[in-house]
Amino acid sequence: MLKNYKKIVTIIALLGLVALGVVVLQKNTVSNAPKNNPVDYYHQMIIDQEKNTWNALASIGLTKSKVDALYLQNSKDYKESDIAQPAKLPKAILELIHKTMVDCKINPQSVTIAITDEDSHAMATDSILYINTKLFNALSHEAQQFVLAHEFAHMHFKDNSTTYTINDAMEKNNIAHKNTVNFPRNIYGRFKEIRADIHAALTAPEYAHAYITFMNETIRASGENRGISHPKNSERLALAQEIYAALKTA
Repeated sequence: MLKNYKKIVTIIALLGLVALGVVVLQKNTVSNAPKNNPVDYYHQMIIDQEKNTWNALASIGLTKSKVDALYLQNSKDYKESDIAQPAKLPKAILELIHKTMVDCKINPQSVTIAITDEDSHAMATDSILYINTKLFNALSHEAQQFVLAHEFAHMHFKDNSTTYTINDAMEKNNIAHKNTVNFPRNIYGRFKEIRADIHAALTAPEYAHAYITFMNETIRASGENRGISHPKNSERLALAQEIYAALKTA
């Protein structure tokens, strides 16, 4: 059975996604990002960082093949537990969710929309989009659009079930979690958040600009982050500005 899987749902909260740390994105700037095809450039960045992440996890015995095997074992229980009561949300929010699903190529029939009181604007499992209406409504319309695209990226990559599997593998192998920047589980956490950011921003230039808007609003609300399990707000803002500039000049 799953153990508190909802506690590991991917979160974008007012407290923000914390620091990038060891899995540092290569020092890419708009000047060295290819002007002719920035989409391929950033996709390759994701691929390279994913390799680094799995190398880090392998250093504590969590090879990709081992995690993949456990993922298959857990998949039935996860799917059976990944359920929620559909919510009745305001029309404007539902319309924005539907538009973002279409833009992000997410099948609306595969997603349940639910309400949460967690301290997060929105969060996602592999098939449920949770909205905290109070926090979500505190964002500008543009920032809301990026939050949704980010969460749909988590769905696309099945980050919630993968996170559960990594946590389960650590428990089964008696690997104690360490709240340090260098700990491989935290390296994975930072990677999946940056990957979701990039994937969302590359949807279209408007989403890259929305990334900037969301990060500015987050920094105004909560400032900088510690940088253990999630990327720093300042680094995410710099990346957002870089991606938007690269897409504009492509």
